[in-house]
Amino acid sequence: MPKVNNNSYYTAPTSYLQQGDIFRIDLVAPAADEVQRIFRTKDGRHGSLVFEENCDGRVFGRKELDKLLESAPQAGFYTKPFHLTPDGQEEMVVVFARLFRYFIIATQTCDISGKDKSPQDWATILAVITLADLCRTETFPFSATGQLMTIHDFVKTYCDRSDEFEDTSDMDYAPNLRQIVADSAKLATNKKVLQDIRHLKNYLSSYYNKIFMFSLPADSEFALPESYVDFTSAFTVPTSKLLALQSRRFATIVDPYRIEFAKRFGEFFARVALPKPMRPA
Repeated sequence: MPKVNNNSYYTAPTSYLQQGDIFRIDLVAPAADEVQRIFRTKDGRHGSLVFEENCDGRVFGRKELDKLLESAPQAGFYTKPFHLTPDGQEEMVVVFARLFRYFIIATQTCDISGKDKSPQDWATILAVITLADLCRTETFPFSATGQLMTIHDFVKTYCDRSDEFEDTSDMDYAPNLRQIVADSAKLATNKKVLQDIRHLKNYLSSYYNKIFMFSLPADSEFALPESYVDFTSAFTVPTSKLLALQSRRFATIVDPYRIEFAKRFGEFFARVALPKPMRPA
């Protein structure tokens, strides 16, 4: 039986993959894009050759590449766009992407563990975002500035004790941020700044209630800062990739919290958006 920590929210991972396993690893997750930016060698061969054979490469638009390939040899690495190469490599493209430092498995344990049956070829993972990363990277409208700013930059500029806040570790970020915002709400004299600080204080106390978020409490034993699972950032990966990375798992949500996580994720994607009932005029 794996060791469970004192607050019984997380446990050490088992020898097999499970729903609720949390990985600590930089994950580059691309966003779907209707523009086809295809990375190939300059003469139209598969992009992997740029790295394997030190060839010059560039990004092609789809029509441009199709025209180039009309006069190219119909063999070897001159594959048609999005066709596998002779050795099975997929197309290389350029897309917008985000960097996540943690992710969690959303697929049911029975489909990936290999305990009762062969694991499915594909699994679904969800991004785990720390409050520190949210505050440092995502922008919000603040009336005091009249422009978009990150929460981190707003606090540094307009809140008291921001010099202490600048070097805060990720583990201490959330409690320190809430304390600084609470203290600044009592001291601010500029009306617009005070309004922003009050809005920020309310946001920090309620943002975990959003339907697309699942709260993950901080845990010093597992070195996990206060975070949330983002149900809108779901990605499909080969189960074999997760197996190769399973040593990067550092914690697993225990029941009944894992069951609540699965229930919330299922409800988010299965929800039916119904209109409000019509009322008599």
